[in-house]
Amino acid sequence: MLHSIEYDPKHAAVAKDNVALAGLDDKVRIHVGAGSAVLPSLEQHGPFDLVFIDADKTGYADYARWAAKNVRPGGLVICDNAYLFGNLHRDDLPPGHDDVPKVAPMRAALSLLADEKVFTSCAMLPTGEGMAVAVKR
Repeated sequence: MLHSIEYDPKHAAVAKDNVALAGLDDKVRIHVGAGSAVLPSLEQHGPFDLVFIDADKTGYADYARWAAKNVRPGGLVICDNAYLFGNLHRDDLPPGHDDVPKVAPMRAALSLLADEKVFTSCAMLPTGEGMAVAVKR
């Protein structure tokens, strides 16, 4: 079963329509709401083979911690936009820059994925915005 969380109800409706058109209603569930609100209700369906994180960047640390607890051994946790639009390494962003509140949560998420007590390996894939892939211990 694939579970997808969509924050925006309009995007969720489009996703549901596409899932229905593909004939995958019995294999895909679209959940509507903020990830922080929906994730606790999904724990009963785990452990999961893969968690793909592509959400509000200020929530990445929380989402990564949830994923680490809910992915099976050998499963994957993938974080999209891991380079944080070129700003992950920057400590000199001007106050008020959109990415300032995102840097610490993204670094915390990536630090967890690199924690060898939790994950056996982690790699950064050089996509346009970076993708971190970790294998659960």
